[in-house]
Formats: sequence, structure tokens, C-alpha cells
Amino acid sequence: NAIQAAATNRTGTGPLSTAVTVTLNTDIPQAPTALTAQAKENGQIRLSWQRPGDTDISGYNLYRAQSPFTDVSGASKVNTGGLFTATSHTDLPGTDTTWYYRVTAVNSAANESEPSAQAVAEADSTPPTAVSITYSPQGNFDPQSGTMAPGRVDLALTLSEPLMTDPFLSITPVGGVPMSVEITQDSATQYSGYFTITDNAPAGTAYAVFSARDLAGNRGDLVESGDSLLIDARGPSVTSIVILPTAPVKNDELSPVTVTVTVGLNEAMKTGELAQLS
Repeated sequence: NAIQAAATNRTGTGPLSTAVTVTLNTDIPQAPTALTAQAKENGQIRLSWQRPGDTDISGYNLYRAQSPFTDVSGASKVNTGGLFTATSHTDLPGTDTTWYYRVTAVNSAANESEPSAQAVAEADSTPPTAVSITYSPQGNFDPQSGTMAPGRVDLALTLSEPLMTDPFLSITPVGGVPMSVEITQDSATQYSGYFTITDNAPAGTAYAVFSARDLAGNRGDLVESGDSLLIDARGPSVTSIVILPTAPVKNDELSPVTVTVTVGLNEAMKTGELAQLS
């Protein structure tokens, strides 16, 4: 459309101005297709879509809401600073919940298409945790303190959420070599496994070293319950022997002497057990 203007007063109308060309565009672009939403680590959601067949596309508006919607008036616009020109975007909603998305195309005349098909994803910024690790020693152990002797130890691992891959788990004694754990998945959040305490494992506390990634890619290493256990791979040793009477001991066949022996150990013995002395 060519538009010209002229001024009019009481004496008449003046000449027409230079023509200005204005293009009227009432075309509504097609909606984008193949919108997908995928949860990523730290609460991010990765979105992508395909450009519609129209050639006159200036950009896209992306909308999100916490409930399903068909009209964009019931959602919030993500691109508040202007149109998106790419066909992908990584969104950070800020709240861990289910988010629904639709995208529209906008042409050069600022005409907006109908919304695309809906995509949905769960924002997740919470890393996985080992809710509990329970230990079942198959060898000797002290039921009161939980101290475990050398041998196989079975364990059960409970997780806070499903994982992307199997978790990493090892048992590391203080000052010793980590003991690897053979892991088997029993359900979405349950694993079982075992490790072996060797005779040369240092006595004392051993810690569970855990690492895993959830389905969104968040990495976690916290063990809420069962993060440590006690190991004792060596039996008690004698620290001192004292006899009374002291040497030399004079014996008498008619009146044999009684010798009292006091043995000092480096740790307490198991209840009900007695040391053997010869």
C-alpha cells in the first residue's frame, strides 16, 4: 500500500507528500513442531523444536506453566527480553516441579502462530543420596559394637531416587586401601553387593565412599545412614606378663609353689572367652 499525505487549510489543499510504502501482512505463521523437553542437572530443562515451513519467521516465543495449558494466556513467557532466534533453549525454572511448555513462531509483521504441541519435563536440582547402607557380615563380628573381623560382608544400598547408571561404592579404611564393592541392582532405588575384609586391613573406622548421578544428571555423594563401620582384622596381643613369685622360683616337691600369672592385653577379649596360657 502506497500512502501519501496532504495538508488542507481554508484556502485549499496542498500537494501530496512523497509516497510511503506500507506492506499489510495478515498471514499467521505455522506453529513450530517437534517440541521436546529434557531434564538436566541443577534444575535445568533443555528444550528444542523444529522451524515451521514458513520462510517469514523472525523468532519464537516460549511459554511455560506448572499445569497443562492450551492458551498461552495461561502461561508465562520465558523470553521476556525478546524473541528467541534459535530453535533450542536451556531453561532454569527455579523450582523443582513438573513444567509444561509450548512454543510459537512470530513473523516479520509480529503475527504469532498458534502454540505448538505441549512438552513436559521435571525440573530436578536435588542430587541423589544414599538413604541407608546396611551391613551383614558373614564372618565373625561383635554384635554390640558392630566391629567386623576379616571375611565377606554383604550390604544393602537404598537410594533417594533412580539413577542414570549404577552407583560407585567402596569401603575405605583410615590409612588403608579401598575395598571395592560388587554392586547389583534389585529395583529402581535398591542395590545389593558385598566386599571382603582382608587380614591386612588396618583396624579402626572404615568409611563408605559413594557417588552417583540421577536421571537429570545431578551428582551426589552423601550417605545419610551407614556411612562408616568398624573393622578389627587382628586378634588381641600380649603387652605384658608378670609372675609372682618372681624368678627364680623355688619349688618344693612336698609343698609345690603356686605361681600367679598376670597377662596384659592390648584390647578387651570377647565376653565369655578366656586366654589360653601354657
